[in-house]
Amino acid sequence: MSVRELRWRARGRLFCWLLLANMLGRGACVVANPFAPEFSPALGELAWDGGLRWQMPLTALQLEPGVEIDITLDHELVALDYGEVESRIAVRPLETGVYCRGSNRIVWNRPGAGSRVFSDRDRVIPLPEVSAIVGTAPVECYRQGPVRLYWSEVARRAWIEDSGWILEYESGSLVRFSSPSGRVYEATSHGRRVTGIRLGTDRLLAVDTEGHGIIECMTARGVARFHIAYSDAGQIERVTDNNKRTLAAFAYGPMGTVTAIRRASMPSLDLAWLSNDGAARGDSPNRFPVHLAKAGRRSYRYWISGGVIYMELSEPDTAKRLLRIGMQYGRIRWVKESD
Repeated sequence: MSVRELRWRARGRLFCWLLLANMLGRGACVVANPFAPEFSPALGELAWDGGLRWQMPLTALQLEPGVEIDITLDHELVALDYGEVESRIAVRPLETGVYCRGSNRIVWNRPGAGSRVFSDRDRVIPLPEVSAIVGTAPVECYRQGPVRLYWSEVARRAWIEDSGWILEYESGSLVRFSSPSGRVYEATSHGRRVTGIRLGTDRLLAVDTEGHGIIECMTARGVARFHIAYSDAGQIERVTDNNKRTLAAFAYGPMGTVTAIRRASMPSLDLAWLSNDGAARGDSPNRFPVHLAKAGRRSYRYWISGGVIYMELSEPDTAKRLLRIGMQYGRIRWVKESD
């Protein structure tokens, strides 16, 4: 077995166990790296909203000693119009952006997946001492835990401070970021998709895209090279290395949800989905018309009663697990796991 395959197997746990009881008990979490995924309630592979969430590692991009960015394939279920839904597999952390939604909400699509929405209740008044990086542009400041957002509507710029990291956006696109050590990295982007990262003259990441910004090829530090093929519907269908060896392949059903996952040197996984009665968009916790019902030998139930979300996991020769999640206005308020 090659070194790459050994590394793939060592790092390649497909599904992330995202339930950290000590953090969820406090109702919040501290993220030390905006390029890493935020923790969110999950029961095995099942996310709080009944969707399937997983990460598949491709490579690790070392920025500096002790600082790495994991390049992964991330899956999430996306609600479409007219009660439809589809699986969306994205290359992370290569998608990020900042934009206004409505008159009083600013959305930050984190590079490590997930979004933060800043509103008037997060605004810091009076304005704190403005970071030198912001300059003299008129700004507003918002804060959520360790994350501080400076927003300038006039300059169409945003500066985000997160646990020692600073990310700079222009017209919604990431253009620059610095690590807690103070090293500054330049980024090029196509809309919300990062297409390159440089440290001085050192090209750390290069992404080749087609006309609409769709990733076709990615090279990390000039060594690890990946080619990505898409279905006619624009969903990632296959990832190969430079030797044309298939690293991952995905099959989709008629409704657009992923139904099979094939990985190099690892067992295949088949998926099944069930319909949710009364599904709705917006802040409703039951916003998807389907939920994951089966992943390999694991089975799931998902239902909502009395404003509480219930998710149950069962598999052969293992006791059932039940997760209860309390929601209010589309936000998680508490999480409990029943015996």
